Amino acid sequence: AAVDLAPQLAGDKAVIAASNGNVFAIDLSSLEPIGKYALPRPAAHSPVVVGNHVLVDAARQKLVCLDLQQKLQPAWEIPLEGAVPVGAVEHEGRLIVARDDGVVWLLDPASGTVKQTVSLHERLLWGPRLWGDRLVVATIDGSLLSLPLQSSSLAVAGAR
Repeated sequence: AAVDLAPQLAGDKAVIAASNGNVFAIDLSSLEPIGKYALPRPAAHSPVVVGNHVLVDAARQKLVCLDLQQKLQPAWEIPLEGAVPVGAVEHEGRLIVARDDGVVWLLDPASGTVKQTVSLHERLLWGPRLWGDRLVVATIDGSLLSLPLQSSSLAVAGAR
């Protein structure tokens, strides 16, 4: 199948979303496939790889987390409510996912349980990125928002 989206690298592996709806993991040293997951329709965006978690947008309906160590077996899924994930990072055992509609989730990476939801009231272009003790996201108007990170939560009050 053709590949229209940028592959994502994760150490010695690449994760590829093909135009036929399949998501593949490939060992870069041997170029052998090591996992496959079939989406109901093609992904509109490249998967996001954070550690051993592969996050795939399933038609803006749900965020599917695939386990890179388990041949892309699904670990969990949560509703996206029409939004698109723009990025994710792991911080202190939590998965932080930013959506294009300005919502940032703090998730349990094992179960996908949403531990905290923060609305930034800005449309996001990319992020999140870790910068010291802060989380940085970019808005579609070119602004950068910096949020203080605490041990188990995000604080919007200190955003700048």
